[in-house]
Amino acid sequence: APGSYMPCFRAGEDAAKIIADGMGIPLYRVSHQMGHIRAALTGYSGEMPERFLSVHLSGGTTELLSTVRRGADIDTEIIAGTSDISAGQFIDRTGVALGMAFPAGAEMDGIFDREKAISLPVSVREGCPSFSGVDTMLSRLISSGADPVAVCSGAFVCVARSIASMILYGAGLTGLDTVLIAGGVSSGKNIRLLLKEELSGKAELIFAPAGMGSDNACGTALLGEEMLSEEGGGK
Repeated sequence: APGSYMPCFRAGEDAAKIIADGMGIPLYRVSHQMGHIRAALTGYSGEMPERFLSVHLSGGTTELLSTVRRGADIDTEIIAGTSDISAGQFIDRTGVALGMAFPAGAEMDGIFDREKAISLPVSVREGCPSFSGVDTMLSRLISSGADPVAVCSGAFVCVARSIASMILYGAGLTGLDTVLIAGGVSSGKNIRLLLKEELSGKAELIFAPAGMGSDNACGTALLGEEMLSEEGGGK
């Protein structure tokens, strides 16, 4: 995407150029976000509006996007995102500090207990969540011997409330209330349940199907197929 620089994607683009030039076939470029959005829509049988909000929750990204989809064309504009570390980084740092393997989300999910969750402050300014403060707070609590169940549960509740606040900010700004949620963090069952609880009656949440939350390659492939088909190249 214009203005972005991701070395790993540049390498992939160069490989694609070589293959396309060598075989005399079309080369279609899509952004990382487009791939996640398309993968998240896989298997969705409802009627998706042309304009909607997208949330990308992963180890490296926490962003809210205004999204327009017309066939294979997906346009995105960043509305808000974390001002420091991502939701995924916050969760993984917490789990690793407790002695869990990286990535720690799945293991933390397994010991979640809403009733035991430590109460943590939520910091969101103009739709942009901040997790560095609570990250430091939990690090100190862990060092002092806090209950792992209470720590993990508190972290999940904090993330869900922060993301819900980000979504409500975007909904108020755009008038959109259909929200597609993708990214590895969104695959966690408790994050999903907590987001549904926080946004009940306020937004329509559509989650990526199982296995597609963290996927980007499948979404990119589907977009390429659709772009080729729209240009009359068949499948």
